[in-house]
Amino acid sequence: MRSSLGLLVSTTLAAATLLAASDAGAAMNCDSITRLKGGAPAGPVVYVSGGLQPLIAELAKVLFADPVAPITIVQKVQGSCIGLGALLEGTPPLSGTANYWDPDSTSTAPTSKQENCTLPGGEAGTPANVDIAISDVFPASCRPTLAALPAPFADFFGPIQMYNFVVPAASQQQSISAEAAYFVFGFGSGSGVAPWIDNNFIVRRNAGSGTQVLLGTAIAVPAARWAGIDGGSSDGVLGKLTSFTSAEDVNKAIGIVAGDYSVRPGLRQLAYQHYGQRCAYLPDVKPGDKRNVRDGHYPLWGPVHLLTRIDPATGLAVNPNVRRVIAYLTGVTPPPQGLDLISVEARQQFVSPCAMSVSRKTEMGPMSPYTPPRSCKCAFDNATAGTSCTPCTQNAQCPATAPSCNFGYCEPQ
Repeated sequence: MRSSLGLLVSTTLAAATLLAASDAGAAMNCDSITRLKGGAPAGPVVYVSGGLQPLIAELAKVLFADPVAPITIVQKVQGSCIGLGALLEGTPPLSGTANYWDPDSTSTAPTSKQENCTLPGGEAGTPANVDIAISDVFPASCRPTLAALPAPFADFFGPIQMYNFVVPAASQQQSISAEAAYFVFGFGSGSGVAPWIDNNFIVRRNAGSGTQVLLGTAIAVPAARWAGIDGGSSDGVLGKLTSFTSAEDVNKAIGIVAGDYSVRPGLRQLAYQHYGQRCAYLPDVKPGDKRNVRDGHYPLWGPVHLLTRIDPATGLAVNPNVRRVIAYLTGVTPPPQGLDLISVEARQQFVSPCAMSVSRKTEMGPMSPYTPPRSCKCAFDNATAGTSCTPCTQNAQCPATAPSCNFGYCEPQ
């Protein structure tokens, strides 16, 4: 018969073995993800760095379960400029924990069906390469000396993202001009622009934030020289602005966020009047339609940049799986399994590139008329404020004035 001590040691060792196995399972390597249901290997991995996570999550779930050609998108959420360096030079390489999405997951936060995996690197093996670096800003905004991406890299324009000056919902303030924003965020308590004259109520991001970089370019205040207090993140800005309670404090508060946060409960967008404009504009004419973004009246926007390595002979991504992901995010190809990415983008306050009427080639640069090669303006309208466009399933159902059946509606091109 075993002694009590021997039994205790044996039991302890068994428990430790089970715990180690459990820990090993929780730390699944991103290069060898298996499906939660059935345990079969998942599809080939595409490593993504940067933001756009809510949109990436919806696409990733569909591609993970694609019965024909599955792809596993693994995303490391980090700053735009960090991802650029990881793509161009491999520094810093992807490391630590990343996210992927399995439709059989029961997780709900921060995005549904989200699971974690451990990126290869360090003593465990070769660090993961970045296949797509997602950036809120043009590469030159991260590196002013970088006039153009070096070969063999390219920048593909994804969904259009707007940016906003916001106040607490109970604030009496309705609009802000570029000139006023210059003084408020450039001089803080010394701005002279009432009621925004207290640095403790001016909530910004930081010099590494794409939101601050783009808005800083717009109002001519370098991102590293902003006044105010650092909210730390979009959630931090939201939390700070919604924490003020007295009418006086609420009216003194102002902050900056990207479009998806600007419609969160407790915040209200300020209409914005850019340099040279005679009026201030909100992003929407009707709620959600982004009409003023799409035609250029609301100028605080930029494309989400999808940076990747290309084949110079074709101008397309070297990796065919990367090529597919970029084609879906740029609106060139509809995603599989009927995913309506246009509606997903609209719900998350993005504008599909194919719904735009203007474009720009530099950060907050001049806008020029834009005709998308395959328009989705009707589909975007239908997903937001409604449309009177003719529904269709094929070109033959469309009139001569709108002969192309795109995304379920007749379009001019």
